[in-house]
Amino acid sequence: MRTFSIFFASLFFLAAGLTGCAPRWVRTPVVDQKDIQVTLEHQVAKKQPVSQQYQHPLKIDLQHLNFLLTQLKYLDEPMIYGKPDEKPVFQAVEVERLVPALTEALAAADANQRVRFISHNRGGGLLFKKQRTTSGIAFIDADTRLNLAFSDVNFEILTSHAENFSHNEELADPLTIRSSFTPIIPPDYAEHRLTKKGKPYPLWIAIDLDKLAKAAAARPAPTTEPAPASSSVPAPLPAAASAPKSPMTEQKAPTVSAPTPAPPPADSWETRMQDQKEKLRYYKELYDDGLIDEQEYKAQKAKILNQP
Repeated sequence: MRTFSIFFASLFFLAAGLTGCAPRWVRTPVVDQKDIQVTLEHQVAKKQPVSQQYQHPLKIDLQHLNFLLTQLKYLDEPMIYGKPDEKPVFQAVEVERLVPALTEALAAADANQRVRFISHNRGGGLLFKKQRTTSGIAFIDADTRLNLAFSDVNFEILTSHAENFSHNEELADPLTIRSSFTPIIPPDYAEHRLTKKGKPYPLWIAIDLDKLAKAAAARPAPTTEPAPASSSVPAPLPAAASAPKSPMTEQKAPTVSAPTPAPPPADSWETRMQDQKEKLRYYKELYDDGLIDEQEYKAQKAKILNQP
């Protein structure tokens, strides 16, 4: 019995020693609110920070970062079939929250710290808004490029799991993700980072900050209303009085009738397919929210797909 006790104790201390040697993440909160969390994180091994050689701290222009996050898009897999849709990664309200928080974090980070962010939104769905989350990391590499690597892009959180959903536990490192159903579309001033075999990481892009600044500066200026005419312009002189016209000879201006509205488009294969998609999304939403059971959902789905 004593031999077994010594054996298991040895295994315990060996495991504890190995655990102490393994790198672990240490996080420092920067912003912790209901819909956004931004933290600084660094790896520690053998009680020492793991060297990363990031170009931190760095102050990024707020307007440039706003321009980037507003332009950033991804490919969303279609619900049934067809081509993927291009969708914005962040909603306008998310950009408003993220820009100052990311700028503050990158300006406060040291050479070994990267920035982790989590943003929640309410989007998607034809009838019901669903809670979604977008998360990832940001850092400035040795070439002074802003790197964005995502873990989730508009990931849907089921209502039944929302209360228990937490990002406090260790997450998969975004720099290791090599396949995704929601790949990022890099803007003209950015590119996908490549694996050692030359294949692009779908959720990891590097942004050239100089090109970003030029693109932000070249965006069209907002249109303005034309200035009202100056009151100093002389009013037109009154027309010379003329003899009154006889009712028999008076000419009436021709009446201009309103244009006839174009007829609605005729029934076509495209319109029927679009109608089917909308109906299928509608019943899928009802099923996901527990308003109909699986049998009812499958019956409605079969009915829609079997329509001529």
